[in-house]
Amino acid sequence: MNEQRKITLLVTSESTAISFYPGYAEFLRSKGWNVTIIASSQGELESSEALAGASIHAVPMKRNPSPAHDLRSLYKLLRKLGEISPDVLVFATPKASLLGSIAGFLLKVPIRSYHLWGLRLETEHGLRRRIFLGLERLTSLLATEVVANSPSLAAQALKIGASAGRPISVIGAGSGLGVDLEHYSPDAQLPPTDPATRRFIGDAGGFTIGFVGRIHPDKGIDTLISAASALSQERSGVRLMLIGAEDGAALEKLLCGVPDSLNVHVAGSVSDVRPYYSVMDIHCLPTLREGFPNVVLEASAMGIPTITTDATGAIDSVLNEKTGYIFPKGDSETLCDRLRRLYDQPELRHEFGQAARAYVESSFSRSVLWNLHERHLRKQHDEIHGTGTGSAYEANGCWP
Repeated sequence: MNEQRKITLLVTSESTAISFYPGYAEFLRSKGWNVTIIASSQGELESSEALAGASIHAVPMKRNPSPAHDLRSLYKLLRKLGEISPDVLVFATPKASLLGSIAGFLLKVPIRSYHLWGLRLETEHGLRRRIFLGLERLTSLLATEVVANSPSLAAQALKIGASAGRPISVIGAGSGLGVDLEHYSPDAQLPPTDPATRRFIGDAGGFTIGFVGRIHPDKGIDTLISAASALSQERSGVRLMLIGAEDGAALEKLLCGVPDSLNVHVAGSVSDVRPYYSVMDIHCLPTLREGFPNVVLEASAMGIPTITTDATGAIDSVLNEKTGYIFPKGDSETLCDRLRRLYDQPELRHEFGQAARAYVESSFSRSVLWNLHERHLRKQHDEIHGTGTGSAYEANGCWP
């Protein structure tokens, strides 16, 4: 029976598929699943070694609303899923989830699992917010289950009615699929950073604040720059390093007012972020909204403490005053204060970093979360097909 289980994983972009599913298809295949991954592609999806074990199919999808293009994408997705005929369809990211829920419903895919990785509407207002809320409700209504990747995200989605009355589960402690603790490790062999970053860090001592992610307004970059600028006028050697592609944050304009006391380096996108974590003293994510920030897990696994906000999703990623600090989103003065504390107390930075590593080891191991997700889906599949697994739902680590 296991050889007949067919699962399709659907996300909007190839970068998301490659980032979130490395090794996962091979793992699912070892458990008896026939795995297909669908995403839009610019050429990397089909050749990625990270997705080995899966059949790969490209369906063009645009992240932002585009009605005519979205209809064409839906048509292509319907044809492709009709050919595959999956038993389980897992969809995540907004556009892929909307189209996947419609296509899966029309094709009567037995298990349509909506993996909620964030609420884009949280930073929208007026008509756009109402539209995005309506799309969230439609996606949830057409799914057979909703799985959020953090407790705070589940609570917020239920509070605003985004799940159309459906209950929302969180598998294990949350996150997408956990973190690879061998890959992200202080003891791992790391490649060097790029030459410009090596020159930026140099040999002299300093205090390096790092950010990793899309440089987008929703990430709170303005708050980070303001806080780091203020700290640099009080303490010497403060450096700010930004890792990621610019995505609408008007970074050049934000950096115009930076004082000479703050040294800023924009490294852009990198293929391996680990050596950049290794040269940080503090990882900072001043985000306004998240589902569950994987970058915090990565930094924590590398033994780097994180300062993040009380935003949905982010608040679940740090144990306040144990693995880092949580501050009110948009509050640059409080962020500066937390940065100052860790600047002045290197022993506290080390203590937080050690605790952060221990936290992800205990709660966010990739192998543990992979098994929890697989058992959760297998139980549903086998119940539909009358085979049963004999294990209780609660034993799969699913909340509530």
